[in-house]
Amino acid sequence: MVWVLQNEKTQEVWTGSLENKYGLLFHGVKFWDEREDAEREAKEFLRQQGVADQDAWRLVEVDEDRLKLYNVRLNNDVKKKLFLQPGGKFEVRE
Repeated sequence: MVWVLQNEKTQEVWTGSLENKYGLLFHGVKFWDEREDAEREAKEFLRQQGVADQDAWRLVEVDEDRLKLYNVRLNNDVKKKLFLQPGGKFEVRE
């Protein structure tokens, strides 16, 4: 399981330009492996991304296989956004 940021008001999961372990940029979901790291780093990460209402974002736990599916569905397309619904359903929108 990993931790991602979700906007409580819109249900959107934070996606944006990230760097993979090979130094390549891609459009995907920001995640943390450990809750403690996520709790410690999330506010600063949002600030660096220019997010104004940082308090609207909460940490949610998702399965690593789902995270991979989310990134595949985003298809490295900066126009696409990810939304998680109650019960685990998700939707990708442009």
